[in-house]
Amino acid sequence: MPNNITYDLIQRGVIRTAYRVQTGTPNDVFLQRVLFGNAPVPGNAVADGVISFDYRKVAPALPDEAVYGADPNRVNYKQNFNTELLYPAYYFDEEEITVKQADARVFGENLEQNLTGYARLVRLAADKRDAIRASHLMAIEKMCADVILTGKVTVKEHGEQKFPMTSSLLSVAGANLLTDPMATLHSAFETVRKTNAGFRPARLVMNPTDALNFFEALPEKYVDKNVYAVASAEFGAINEMGATFIGRIAVPGMGIIDVISYSGAYRSNKSTVTNYIPQGKAILAPQAIGAIGIGRVVSGDNGYVSEPVIQAHRTTIVGDGVGDRKKMVIQEQCSPLPLIQAIDGYCVITGIPTGA
Repeated sequence: MPNNITYDLIQRGVIRTAYRVQTGTPNDVFLQRVLFGNAPVPGNAVADGVISFDYRKVAPALPDEAVYGADPNRVNYKQNFNTELLYPAYYFDEEEITVKQADARVFGENLEQNLTGYARLVRLAADKRDAIRASHLMAIEKMCADVILTGKVTVKEHGEQKFPMTSSLLSVAGANLLTDPMATLHSAFETVRKTNAGFRPARLVMNPTDALNFFEALPEKYVDKNVYAVASAEFGAINEMGATFIGRIAVPGMGIIDVISYSGAYRSNKSTVTNYIPQGKAILAPQAIGAIGIGRVVSGDNGYVSEPVIQAHRTTIVGDGVGDRKKMVIQEQCSPLPLIQAIDGYCVITGIPTGA
């Protein structure tokens, strides 16, 4: 291994090393990849990373009083900032790797051909990067869930970021979903349509327990596993994002709705696991309801100090210490914010019972 460590070379190797999917704790991203899967919205690199978002262009029917927080029926009522200016959350974490660690073999190293010290450092750094980024992805998914269910999210630096969603659409009656599914879904559809005539539902996203209960409770006359009748059950395997397509239901006036069971969960500590979509709630939504806004992260490249750049995820390798105590630090940054673009274009069905 060379005496002079080139951190730039190690960083290039880490960036070229793909983010790996490994066996271990699930880190599900269905909400950010699908429901917030529209094209990312970049922020302003100069103005503190603020994301400028004009809802009058996205939703022309949205009145000015809704945009500016003057409508008491909306989540952003009396907010103390302009809805057009939204601030993302900022995440910055770092991990240390000592040069001494390169003396030991790394996981997956070929027994018959040792890796070089540089290759081992790249592997170690990539593993650290993956662990940090996994925690950031979990935080983004939790933000997506908060925005979907409440129409707002709290970011550490700038407080609550509220959207002009109609508050009542975040609590649509679902107590009869298991006993009278057609009427309940049609009622939810009509509730949204009264606010947004362009509402086109495409999927019903449910907690795994609710999804199972929902199909178990459907009357036998509704379900046909061979052809598309009123409903069809097609239980499949969970995908890499934590979602399972479990069937379709055709509701008069709505069309065919895909039913998705989402198992994604976050961990607030080592023992507490909480589903992003809690039992008792479901999301009746179009193909997508929004996008991820990307704010700025800092960059010390090219001799500048804290030069702002817009980047979804930024990985940096820097050196620390001198002589025999030399070590390197891997830094990971992101600055995201889930943005609701389909204002009043979805609803949250609540009060779903635990069984028929």
